[in-house]
Order: sequence, then C-alpha cells, then structure tokens
Amino acid sequence: MYFCIERKLTHSRSTGTWVNIMDLELAKEIIACLPQERTLYHYHKGRYAVDLLRRYLADRDGLPIARLKASPYGRLLEKPLIKSIISQWGQGVAKYRDLDSLWDGQYETYVLTLGTWGGKKYSRWDQLSRPGGNLVLQMNFSNRHNLALQRCGFEDPNYFNNWGHPVSPRRCTLAWARIDLDFETDEALVEEVQSDWVRDIDELREDVQYAIENGDSKLDYWGENAYVDRALEYLEGELGRHLGIWSEAMLNATLQFLTEELGLKSIYYHSFETGTQLKNINYSKPPRSLYSDLPKQFCFQKTEEAPEFLARDKHARRVLKKVRNLTWFRLAE
Repeated sequence: MYFCIERKLTHSRSTGTWVNIMDLELAKEIIACLPQERTLYHYHKGRYAVDLLRRYLADRDGLPIARLKASPYGRLLEKPLIKSIISQWGQGVAKYRDLDSLWDGQYETYVLTLGTWGGKKYSRWDQLSRPGGNLVLQMNFSNRHNLALQRCGFEDPNYFNNWGHPVSPRRCTLAWARIDLDFETDEALVEEVQSDWVRDIDELREDVQYAIENGDSKLDYWGENAYVDRALEYLEGELGRHLGIWSEAMLNATLQFLTEELGLKSIYYHSFETGTQLKNINYSKPPRSLYSDLPKQFCFQKTEEAPEFLARDKHARRVLKKVRNLTWFRLAE
C-alpha cells in the first residue's frame, strides 16, 4: 500500500522560488503520518531478488523472459529460488503473480522503526550530504535474540547500541539506513547502511576466545559479567543467523519502504569515493563493500548523474565541484 504525504515546500526569500528540503520537520511529519504500531519484517537470505523482480514486473506482467534476461535484473534469474519458478513460466514469459509463492521457510523476523538524524544547525559531524536532516529506518532484533543475549549475562539487550548513532531508543537495533529524500523530484538517496552490532561484536568474540584459552567460566566485558559458554553459544548460534544477511535485509527493507510506502521512483545510493567526500568522512571510514558490493548485488547501476535535489543544493554543489570522478548508484526502474 502506497503512503501519500503532502509535499512540504519551503519558500526561499532570496530567490523567490519554492524548493523542497529534507529537514527534521519533514522527517517527523512522515513518521507521524505512518501507522504507529510495530512493523514486523520477515527476511530470508536472497529474498531481495524476489522483491526486486516483483517490483520490476509489477508494470511489465507477461514480459518475455529473453527481455528480462537482458534487463539490469537479468542476473537475478540465476538465483536458486528464482530458477525454481522459471520452469513454470510457460510460453517464455515472466508472470508477476508466480513470484508471490516464492518463500524460504528459514527466515528471520525483525521489527522496523523510524527515527531522525541531524539537527537544525548543520554540523559536519552529522555526515549529511546536504544541510538538514535524515529519515532513519531502523531494523531491530526480535525478542528471541534479546532473550539469548540476556541469557549470556547482559541484562540490557541494548548493551551494544552506540547512542551516538541513529539507533532506536527503545529497541535493540541490529542495523539502520539513513535516507535523504525529496518529494518534488521524486528522489531518495540512501546515505548509509550501517551496523554497530556487527562491528562491535568482534570485540566480544575476541574476549570470549581469550577466556576459553585461560579456562575462565566468566568474563568481565566493560562492567558486565558474562558466562563464557553461553556467550560462545550466542555468538555461534543466535547471532550467526543474522551476520550473513543483515546488510541485504536492511537494504531490502529500505527499498520496500521507499518504493511501496513512500511511493518514490528514483532511488540513489552513494558510491564509496563520492559519499565519503560529500559527507566529510575523513577517519573511521565505513567498509567499502557496503558502498560497492551491496548496491551491485541489488542491481544498482553506476551513474555520474547526481540526484537532482543535491545538484541544486548550494552546499552540496560547492563540495561536489571538488570531487573527482563523481559517481553514484541508481536503482534501475
């Protein structure tokens, strides 16, 4: 179901024109207009391929398979789950409805929440592509995960959340996506896909290994007394279920939200080089794979064309003039 929100326009006194900005008020307005009950999100590995093809075929039902193979989404036909349905597409045409039945029973359940990032006063440390704010989609663990973590001895399941990042204040956040958008140009830019949990959990893994080598039954982890055997069970069991899918699950949820809830058509994703310069990231740069392998996995196409709302922003234009070999990723329509 598409979510429709009134286009918020701000008048520029200096130019006398109307421009659409992504500020915190717009982000809060979007959140207020959406359903307030919790949103459960089910995901299994490779699900993104089904969802991408469903959206692509929604307006192309009966598309010849040969043409689908030649499209930016053609390589998705090699995914095992998709290959299982191709034999049922008679007369060599792709049928949109047949994709509805594709589902892997081994799935994980997350809770999606929304938040905001940034402030009224522009700060370099907010890592924004332009002054204003971001809408944040948070993917949070289910209670099953939280109970497994508490069993290790961590009373607060939010223990690994970094409160200097846009995590949920009420739930245990596995990952998030920061989003800039513009309803006037019908565009959205995925500023980042990130997880503190995946990065910081390596320290716990190292401490558990050290405790095992020393024969310790407990370990002091930043003031928390954790059971070594239970922590190892958590790392190899419950947490292991999420490590291999978290980034694709997060980006898939983001694309669903932007296209199916907000009804936006043109979706961009930062490249590593352009994104780090535009967002002023000089130190502690994110994993390069999140800005190269991940968008390619989702069939984004490289482009030198900037999102229109960035190209017309004074701050962004000033920075972009200094960047060599400007590139973004754009989701094929």
